[in-house]
Amino acid sequence: MKTIRRIYFYLVAFISAIALVWGITNLLRSITSQQITGDQSTVLSTGLAQIFVSIPIFLLHWLIIQRDARQSDEEKNSLVRGIYLYGILLTSLIPVVQNLMALMNRLLLQGARLNPERAIFGGYQTLSDNLIAMGVNFILAVYFYKILQADWASSTDTDSLVDLKRLYRYIWMLYSLGLTIIGTQKLVVYILTWQQSIGSSGKEQFSNALTLLIVGAPLWVYWWHLIQSVISVEAERRSTLRTIILYILSLVAALTFSINAGWIIYWLLRAALGDVHTFLALLAHWL
Repeated sequence: MKTIRRIYFYLVAFISAIALVWGITNLLRSITSQQITGDQSTVLSTGLAQIFVSIPIFLLHWLIIQRDARQSDEEKNSLVRGIYLYGILLTSLIPVVQNLMALMNRLLLQGARLNPERAIFGGYQTLSDNLIAMGVNFILAVYFYKILQADWASSTDTDSLVDLKRLYRYIWMLYSLGLTIIGTQKLVVYILTWQQSIGSSGKEQFSNALTLLIVGAPLWVYWWHLIQSVISVEAERRSTLRTIILYILSLVAALTFSINAGWIIYWLLRAALGDVHTFLALLAHWL
């Protein structure tokens, strides 16, 4: 019964916290817009409704959670609490990254004298939209990060926290690696087809690729370095999660290489048989 009660309280606290964040975000976005009419009035009403409903629900459940954690080591060291804290860090910090990419994507497109609405992230958003979302989510992340740090300092059983921290780091590593790979692929295709990419479509592709790389590559370097920095610890080196992820990455890389090598051989054979459009067709397959 304790576990069921614990799951209920943390689940409601999680949902209400996210609803509160996006309610505040929607409210601030509507206030900073030039006029509140039509769709903007709907956003304003939605934001206020989310705030009024989520604040009492979140406070009621979170205060009870914190009271139980102060009174019981079992509550403080529970796996459910660790999942909640690391989960809410992910769901608040990933939107910060996404809004940062949206902001940079539009700035790069504007610098290339292109319509910012053609951005792959947040084309119809504004600077204030992104800054507000980043700020509100970052404040939420900082608050719960401090709670998590306090739990690390006072916990009598950190086994579950160690496993969750490891999973948290690998999720960030995989997310940033995905951004970096996609950005690199787009950049390589642009370079190989630069003569055919001159114009707005080429500039758009280059801006999108640069956005993914500027944000994704530093993030991946940071998280991979953090993961590798603790590899001297035997528990980290022999962790099941690390082994699974490394094998999955190796499998995906091998499959990707095999599939694309097959396509390259296919188009080279076509070129040998006199097909003059094979190179562009091959690159079009990767676009």
